Amino acid sequence: MKDNAFATIEIGDFSSKLIIASAYNGKLNICGSFICETQGVINGEIVSKSEASRTISTLLEQAEQFGYTVDETVLILPSTGLNVYRKKASNQVNGANRVVTERDIELLKRACSKHQITEGEIVVGIYPIQYLLDNENLKKEEPIGYRGTVVTLDAFILTLPSSIARGFIDLLQEMGIQILDAIVTPLANAQLLLRQDEYKSGALILDMGGNHLSVSLFFDNLLCGYKQAKTGGNYITNQLSTAFSLDKKNAEFVKVTYGGALLNKASNVGVYKSPNGNTVLKEIEIVSCIENSLNALGVEINKIIDFITQDKVAPLIITGGGSNMENIAEKISQMTKFKVIYRAKSTVGARDSAFNACLGGLIYFLINKGQLNPNYQIL
Repeated sequence: MKDNAFATIEIGDFSSKLIIASAYNGKLNICGSFICETQGVINGEIVSKSEASRTISTLLEQAEQFGYTVDETVLILPSTGLNVYRKKASNQVNGANRVVTERDIELLKRACSKHQITEGEIVVGIYPIQYLLDNENLKKEEPIGYRGTVVTLDAFILTLPSSIARGFIDLLQEMGIQILDAIVTPLANAQLLLRQDEYKSGALILDMGGNHLSVSLFFDNLLCGYKQAKTGGNYITNQLSTAFSLDKKNAEFVKVTYGGALLNKASNVGVYKSPNGNTVLKEIEIVSCIENSLNALGVEINKIIDFITQDKVAPLIITGGGSNMENIAEKISQMTKFKVIYRAKSTVGARDSAFNACLGGLIYFLINKGQLNPNYQIL
């Protein structure tokens, strides 16, 4: 990379994104954003290494046209199969004179991450809730240099199926691309979308993807709950396709064009002629189909929210490609009874929220590495 620039790559089920940016003097300068159709990935898992490799190569070639050679990147990991566990582990202090060392903390985290994690999962993050030293609560502070007998870690452990996490990491490494960091999607979204008070006092993020809906719960600056449904925005597309005998491309066009219309304001006038020219669809027919599909998705959204929290006070922030539909925040608010917020934070991809995780992951990395001030501005 040149000009002290950094890259982030996200490989989604339907589209893949690459962002290149540089950080200077508290400001993040977006140098370029690139997108292409994903091949070889289904439900977050690589099913064809050759096709997935071509997808990544397409992004890299787009960047090269603007003079950027990407040989290292931050990787945004898909959240398919993500689990959030609360685990606790204790170890005897082994340091000289019972002084806690970095080695003690390393062993403690290792013990905590191995505790009752199921086969086929890989730990992608350990986030302390509190440390205890001889039962004294030190909150999140690592007790390095403290004197004691037994040190305990109480933490949230994030895991992904090893086939998903290792699949993307191994592929990029085989292509000669160094991975600077791997960040799971909910953490990347939160970095971009949540205000500090929401991160602390509690907030939910609804990620509306094509193949899935997921809800992440954040409290006390931690990701402490996650649940995914095996359906997403493509459900609406499929319903339109079936109801009006449209191919997927035209059904998607109808969804995007009329998805924001309100049923009580829809007209009885023909507004869309089918590709074969034999059928003219009325606005109210289209909007009714979309509303019925959204209501079905609303049932799934409420199920996954209820699984992780009963708190209806926390704000619900929506993101993902499906959140681009006009009036979607109002509609989801009616279905869930939550205060729903849509934040078009991404300044790339025509402010397309499908880029949010990719941009948020880059910011997450740069802040943690001291390259970007937490009070950054995006140019």
